[in-house]
Amino acid sequence: MMDRETPVHHLTGSALGTLDEDIMGIRTNERGAAAVEFALVVPLLVLLLLGIIEFGWTFNQQVSLSNAARESARYYAVHLDDGSGASEADIRAAATTAGESAAPTIDWSDSTFSISDDCSSTASDSTPSGSVTVTVRVATPNLTGMFSGILPEYLTGEGKTICGG
Repeated sequence: MMDRETPVHHLTGSALGTLDEDIMGIRTNERGAAAVEFALVVPLLVLLLLGIIEFGWTFNQQVSLSNAARESARYYAVHLDDGSGASEADIRAAATTAGESAAPTIDWSDSTFSISDDCSSTASDSTPSGSVTVTVRVATPNLTGMFSGILPEYLTGEGKTICGG
């Protein structure tokens, strides 16, 4: 038995042994607790990480889609009455191609481009007035497929510019 006045460095024999066993007993009772905590926390952290990546990718695709729509609208507005003699169908096709090339990371296989304009020339100076609006729609891309129920089925981007560029 230890009395209060005995310094720890003077402990010998059974008193020291008992102290070591108590400390070791605590450690052996907690053995494996870190592995259990790790097993419980890691799946949640992985799910959080995958969610951040998936939503970041989807946001990037949305921004790229809006840029593609804006570029398509700009191309159409500039080339509609540029005097080149191209038909409106050719200009629409070229505007769609310009939009697609503005966003190379998007899968354009399931996409729709809707181009509408209300461009008109005034009688006095034949300056076009009005605007061109392009709406682009693509299926939402998934990297992991784990969040397809949360994400929208389609992403839509819209670009609008004045006629004549």
